[in-house]
Amino acid sequence: MVSVSDPAEILNLYSFTGKFVKSDFYHVLLFYAKGKPVPTIFATQNENLHRMLKKPIAGIYLMSNLMSFKPYVDTTISYFFARLDKLFVQTGDVCDLGAWLQMFAFDVMGELTFSKRLGFLERAEDVDGIMGSIWHYFHKTSPVDWLWAKNPILQRLQSVRMNPIVGFGLARIAERKSAAKNPSDKESSTNSRDFLSRFLEAQAKDKSIPPWALIARTTSNVTAGSDTTAILLRTTIHRLLSHPATLSRLLSELASLPHSAPSTPASALSPLTRRVHQRSWASASALRAAARTGRAARGSDSVWAKV
Repeated sequence: MVSVSDPAEILNLYSFTGKFVKSDFYHVLLFYAKGKPVPTIFATQNENLHRMLKKPIAGIYLMSNLMSFKPYVDTTISYFFARLDKLFVQTGDVCDLGAWLQMFAFDVMGELTFSKRLGFLERAEDVDGIMGSIWHYFHKTSPVDWLWAKNPILQRLQSVRMNPIVGFGLARIAERKSAAKNPSDKESSTNSRDFLSRFLEAQAKDKSIPPWALIARTTSNVTAGSDTTAILLRTTIHRLLSHPATLSRLLSELASLPHSAPSTPASALSPLTRRVHQRSWASASALRAAARTGRAARGSDSVWAKV
């Protein structure tokens, strides 16, 4: 494995010219549904498939569009705090905040993608072993597991358990399509502009997109979105607690915001959010310091000491 840390090489490595193609490392990261591999934006090695999966929905991820999702994030944040208050603040029990932040991230991505939380916060547990399955999923990148669990010959001889996130996504897609045929049965809690609705719109506009692209997109959204969100949240909180001076400055800046901010519409909050410089620095520094999201060099902690 070669690790490249020079930012100037990003365009060379990740260009659309196909100069550097994905290795077979990605093959073992494919999800399976009904015994067949499901290509995703992250794992597919086929450049044409990658382009087909990404291009029609790339605009959805622009910051101007993502800001419209803020109210749905807020509802999950409120529920997250309510659960922590009930289970830990009121009882005095010890809270594994790292685990709860990951459960929060899953439910946020479920809300944004399907207008329905996955149930982690409500049940206070790893729903259907999803978190454990992701850990096992990345264990499958080892050569030994490629020879055994992802051996194409063995795949034909044994049944493959559907990934629980894929199963959840297929159920939500079936519900949404059923609701479209019977508008009177449509749940009032469904956000008509959630990711699934927008993915369905993209699929309707381009008939060349295969049906499996829908589950590929929703699965990528929940898996990649929850994982990176949890990493960022954990790292941010850990680093802030490790650097009290930075935490103090952040709390002071938040305290200086107008008291009406929590009830302000998302559109009005946008300029306000941009003024919270300390919070932006905290998030950006957490991403740099987190090993999984690109810790480029040793001594990254010094960033926090200077913030």
